[in-house]
Order: sequence, then structure tokens, then C-alpha cells
Amino acid sequence: MKEKNFDKYFAISILISLNLQFLLLPLLVILYPPSMHDGHPVYAPESMVLNNLGLAFTMIGSTLLGIKLADDKRVLAASGFTAYAISCGVVMASSFEIMNPLSEEGWEKAYYITTSANFIYLPAMLLIAANDEFRKWVRWVGVVSAIPYDVSAILFMSGGRNYAAYEIINTVGYLMMLVAQMMWSINVWRNYREKLK
Repeated sequence: MKEKNFDKYFAISILISLNLQFLLLPLLVILYPPSMHDGHPVYAPESMVLNNLGLAFTMIGSTLLGIKLADDKRVLAASGFTAYAISCGVVMASSFEIMNPLSEEGWEKAYYITTSANFIYLPAMLLIAANDEFRKWVRWVGVVSAIPYDVSAILFMSGGRNYAAYEIINTVGYLMMLVAQMMWSINVWRNYREKLK
């Protein structure tokens, strides 16, 4: 009975933690839409805090999945989820650099930090794709979602400073990442439901 309860609470925890960021997105766009100032997107501090709340829950869900997969001897995918949680934490740290007061230096510092997270993200998605419990297309969504992040990181590292364009590129990756997270959580829920049969 204890194992059934654990599996149930684990599946519910994953559903909540990996989908909260997706559920917060409409609130962020409606309540705190970004604006442009001197070619830079401007984000309200409240939107950054709400976004970081979603990232914090993503870190929790990723850590839970990593621990569970390690227990199941799926070490590659487990390390991928651990690296993904680290990447989310690095992105959270960078977000406070682009709040008011807005400056070129703040954007540059934020992108140096974010670029570090972007370079963790692709290997994390490749490791997560080793989890054959996920459907192939779900694994590929995760891997492909890393491409826009790495494109903006490479453009930034090669000397470009078009932050508005990078934010658009990163938003494509972000939306794909949210789809991957949702699919991971649905997969965990389906596995839980099948185990009950």
C-alpha cells in the first residue's frame, strides 16, 4: 500500500511541478507583458518572480525525476534531469540582471550567465532522451528545444548584442521546452495509471 501511495504522490508531484510554468505563462503575458526600451525587452520584476516560481517548480520536478530514474538504474536520463535542474537554476540567477534599472551591462551580464545555462541544456536533453520510457517524439521535442537556445548563445558569444532577437529565438525554445515538460509529466502519469491495472 505504501508503494501505491508513493507512486500516486510522485505522479501528482511531477504533474504539478512540470506544468506550473506552462500554467503561469498566460498570466505573465496578460498581466506583465514585456515592452521594448532602446531595443531591449523590458520585463516587470513581478513577471520575473512569477517566471522564477515556475522555474523553481521545474527544478523540483526535474530533481524528483532524476532521483526516481537513478533508483530505477536509468543513470543517463537521471543525470540529464539533474543537469536540467541545474540549468534552470542558472537561468533563474540571470533573470535578476535584466530587471530595472535596465542597462546594456545588465543585459550582457545576464546573457553571459544564460549562455552557460544554454550550454548545459543541450547535453541535458540528450541524456534525458536516453529514457526509453518516453515516446520517441517526446524525446526529440526536448532535444530540438535546445537548438534555439544554443543558436542565441552562439550568436551572443560571437559578438552580437541583439537581445530583442535573442529573446525571440529563446522564446521558441522556451515554448518547445514547456511542451516537452508537459509530455514528460503526462508520460509519468500514464505509467502510474498503467501500473495500477
